Amino acid sequence: MSMRLNKLSLALLIVVLSFASIQLVGCGSKTKDENKPESKVEKNDSVAVLTSKVEAKQLTLTKVYTGSLEGDQQANIVSQLAERILSIPVKVGDFVKAGQVIVKLDKGGVSSQYYQAQSNLQNAERNLQRTKALFESGAISRQSLDGAQTAYDIAKANFNAARSAVEITTPISGVVANVKLNIGDFTSPGNPIVTVATISALKLIMSIGEADMPYVSAGKNVKIYSELNPSIAVNGKITEISKLADLSTRTFQIKASFNNVKNTWFKPGMFAKAELDLTTPSGVSVIPREAVIYSDQGPKVYVISQGKAMSRNVKLGLQNDKFIEVTDGLKPEEVVATVGLNNLKDGAPVIVSTENHASL
Repeated sequence: MSMRLNKLSLALLIVVLSFASIQLVGCGSKTKDENKPESKVEKNDSVAVLTSKVEAKQLTLTKVYTGSLEGDQQANIVSQLAERILSIPVKVGDFVKAGQVIVKLDKGGVSSQYYQAQSNLQNAERNLQRTKALFESGAISRQSLDGAQTAYDIAKANFNAARSAVEITTPISGVVANVKLNIGDFTSPGNPIVTVATISALKLIMSIGEADMPYVSAGKNVKIYSELNPSIAVNGKITEISKLADLSTRTFQIKASFNNVKNTWFKPGMFAKAELDLTTPSGVSVIPREAVIYSDQGPKVYVISQGKAMSRNVKLGLQNDKFIEVTDGLKPEEVVATVGLNNLKDGAPVIVSTENHASL
């Protein structure tokens, strides 16, 4: 009886274990099926952008430059000698005529040859008079008279040169704009003593960067004013354009001439501003400014073609607050991205907004 009972218990244990194994296998299969995705999810890498076409237009930009005023004719009066100043018979604001003496130096100074030249001239003049008298009486030949005349002419030229070195004149008529030295000061050769300038007509001298030079030409109108009183403005024209850049600043010197106002408010030496319209030729390639990305390799744009974006390096020209000229790298009618650029890379598929090809 006991043995039959043990066999029955063992049979029940085998049945229970078998059922448990089936349940465990069933549960494992169900968990694996539940974790398996029902369908494959595809990712969309397209970037939404706005675009604009490259168009042929003309751009105009008004820029303001700063410069200094000079007389339309202006002369810095300098000395050829290192000598003491005896007199400056003019003052700032005086009108002077061409040839008028405006600075007198010491005629007896170490550097001056005035009195020596004067003595030589007097001797040559007396010798010429005697020679003429002898020639008229037939005592000497024509050749002797010609020699005396030549010696006199040379002595006179030397005296005039010596006198002009100590009695300095102005080469132009105008107003005394500046007196830099005083009576008793010693001059240095080449250093200005007095500045004479015309004030009825002036010129503004300014520097322009090389990037702006292609859009500047002689005859262009320019508006000139001073920050001291911006309400007083005059119209001038560009009259001179330097062909050589300043090596230290890489800028070009430009001169604009204009007629002064009735009360001659503008004065030589003043600072003034000039408004100049820079204009491209008609038909240059233009795109919106926001289409340009500035990188270490230079400016570039993303060209949109056949639903994909490709970066392209470009060269830029004139730009205003909305548009920018592209001098190289793009062709008319090509399409560039204007919004969404930060999410683009070469070959990226794009979705173009319905605002595509926004007009410039």
